[in-house]
Amino acid sequence: MRRVKICSILIVLYILLSIGLFVQRQLSAGEDHTLKKIIQTEQIYDEDRRATLRAFYTAPPVIPHEIESEDARRCLECHQQVTRLDDGRVSMQTPHPQLTNCMQCHVGGSTDSFDQSQSNWSGLVEPDRGDRWFTVSPPTVPHRIYLRENCLSCHGPENPDTRLRTTHPQRTSCLQCHVPEYQAQF
Repeated sequence: MRRVKICSILIVLYILLSIGLFVQRQLSAGEDHTLKKIIQTEQIYDEDRRATLRAFYTAPPVIPHEIESEDARRCLECHQQVTRLDDGRVSMQTPHPQLTNCMQCHVGGSTDSFDQSQSNWSGLVEPDRGDRWFTVSPPTVPHRIYLRENCLSCHGPENPDTRLRTTHPQRTSCLQCHVPEYQAQF
């Protein structure tokens, strides 16, 4: 009787191992196809419109409109939430509304006014899209998290840049799946 139980357990283990190896082979065979499908679905392109609002990588975005007041309350009238303006533009939500001195980091003007030739300073190279730990893993976060704790302010459903928009805004714990890239300095 005991011998029959041991044989039954061994047979079940053999079947489970066989199924596991079969599934692993199927996933490995479709890995290239899966990655191409992910890239196509997520519309991954080289151009990045958000970079045009920064003088250099890691710089806060410049304020691309006339500054009516340096009072943060005036800024938050449009930037507390995503606001669609009458002329079709969209004011993005701030990821850090608790910081009340906006002009300490954000300056008015355009990135064209930053004259790189007047300085020998160069910033970090802007990272590409986050890598993946495995082919079907979520992308890692290729940028720093500090002052960007509210992921949906840039990746939320109201973002006009579809390349940055998440397909699953209802999942609110982003860092549970999208881990920071371990080599990213910023």
